[in-house]
Amino acid sequence: NSPAGAYLGLTDRHGWFFDDIMITNVTTGGSGGTPPAISQQPQSQRVFEGATVALSTTATGTGPLSYQWSKNGVPISGATGMTLLLGNVQPGDTGNYTVVVSNSNGSVTSDAAFVNVSRRPVIDVTSPPVTTASSIALSGTVTNPSSIISMSVNGLPASTSDGYAHWTGPAVSLVPGDNSFTVSIVTDPVLPASSAPAVTWGVYYATPSNLLPYAFNLSLGMSSGGLPQPSVLTDAATGKAYLTFSYRHRIGSTALDYIVELSADLVTWNRATATDLDQLSSPVPNLDGVTETITARVNPAIGDSGATHRFVRLRINVL
Repeated sequence: NSPAGAYLGLTDRHGWFFDDIMITNVTTGGSGGTPPAISQQPQSQRVFEGATVALSTTATGTGPLSYQWSKNGVPISGATGMTLLLGNVQPGDTGNYTVVVSNSNGSVTSDAAFVNVSRRPVIDVTSPPVTTASSIALSGTVTNPSSIISMSVNGLPASTSDGYAHWTGPAVSLVPGDNSFTVSIVTDPVLPASSAPAVTWGVYYATPSNLLPYAFNLSLGMSSGGLPQPSVLTDAATGKAYLTFSYRHRIGSTALDYIVELSADLVTWNRATATDLDQLSSPVPNLDGVTETITARVNPAIGDSGATHRFVRLRINVL
């Protein structure tokens, strides 16, 4: 217990006495520092693909402290700070992340933080956009549904038997014409409001009085400018005249069947065949952005041998 520089005498085991011994330094326990200890563990997180994940730790101990992060036990190159930032994460980034904190007195490994990266759910509605029924239970599917806690259609719970991979909304009555539905989900983790994949879906309840305005995208006033128009056109190459027929068709519509029918007596009508009609050109998009105009020529030419009186009309069926 003598301070450095003090003098004392010692007696060895043989009884010899020594004096004039000077103690110049006393060292105990290596360098005298403390090994690292983790005071704040990195936390597990659940996020969607594309998010940024920040894993951090706090440690005590004699400095300087060094850090090395690992994923599933494999060191991550360049990840040597107190915080690990993972940007634009993808499902392949899912795993256990740990950090080793070291100094000259030892090292310590953190608890594992599990990062779970989920794919964003994508809602699809499979119900038809047009119906002749007075009520409907909207239904559809979800791609990547594992994060969904609940789903609703216009605020009412949707049902599922397979974790929302397939879903059905409650049956609701329709009003003639346009009906709007919003399909919403609640997820874990929580999606930012700006990217929540709510889907708005329209269903048109078609009745005998409003089907044609929908099919041709007309107002209920039935503007004659948008109705099917017959005319006579002369083929420049042959000089022959043909009855032609132009009509609007909703672009990409799979819910309606536009059927051109022919008659010789206005009593019996038959669906036109490929021999009966020649489409004169590709469909021409209209300014409304909803419909395109199709023009067809009725065969044979007017006045040709075998030609009879021909009447043409368009019938719309809801599929």
